[in-house]
Amino acid sequence: MTAPTRAASTATAPTRPAVPPTPVRLDLAAGSLVVVAGLPGAGKTTLLRRLSRYDGVHALDAEDVAGRLTGLPLPYRVLRPLVHTAHLVRVVAALWSAHPRVLTTDPFTSPLRRGVLRTAAHLSGRRLQVVRLDASPAQARDGQQRRGRRLSRRRTARHEQRYLRWVAAGGHDPDVVLSRQQATRVVLHTGVADRAASGHAGSAAS
Repeated sequence: MTAPTRAASTATAPTRPAVPPTPVRLDLAAGSLVVVAGLPGAGKTTLLRRLSRYDGVHALDAEDVAGRLTGLPLPYRVLRPLVHTAHLVRVVAALWSAHPRVLTTDPFTSPLRRGVLRTAAHLSGRRLQVVRLDASPAQARDGQQRRGRRLSRRRTARHEQRYLRWVAAGGHDPDVVLSRQQATRVVLHTGVADRAASGHAGSAAS
């Protein structure tokens, strides 16, 4: 008589729960104009929409203006100056509003636009804070492709040249530099938000 065979064990080692990624805390002062800067396609609009969920944030994006005007029977290359001008006017107007924090997106590669935003922030008594998304030209071009609207090669090259010069010169000392991966983990700290959030963005936590 053969000995009974023992059933093979099907038990598996317990799996450890997944560790959530460490949030990256972003401190934005009350009474500030916050510019999310970076190359076209870097992810500025995505980050702005993430931050717009918080109380006390008034988010303004040129993509919203473009969305309302693209229905006009004109090519976007003709509409672009109108979009940028209308967006800049409404950002400047918002600086005199009661919103604690005005957030906007801008490549910040144009010295003229930088000057306008800096001057408007100063005149309105707001602190200018710059959050730079650190995306390479290749990453930004891929981002343009994903969003379904690409700039011309000439405009893309001009933005890239200005951006690289800006970064090489110190980027005018941006308050925060975020990688695209960090931007997906940003939580906003406004003095009321959860102080337990870790990974201060200002120190470029990874």
